[in-house]
Amino acid sequence: VSWESLDDATQSRTWPYQSIRRLDRSNPYELVIDTFADGKYSFKMTTKPIGNEEFSAITDYLAAARTAARQ
Repeated sequence: VSWESLDDATQSRTWPYQSIRRLDRSNPYELVIDTFADGKYSFKMTTKPIGNEEFSAITDYLAAARTAARQ
């Protein structure tokens, strides 16, 4: 999962799926990524919301990465 800062490239982040502890979406315009190493990051979408299909796809990838890491 990647996030790119448009204001400051040094603030951009990339997390491998295995490094994400939890992904939350309280509404389509807010996303919280809780990582094992770095803590929580909160994002507010200003133009396009994260739809149910997109959120489900990301959580499916997270689940698959955890399963693969256990094997």
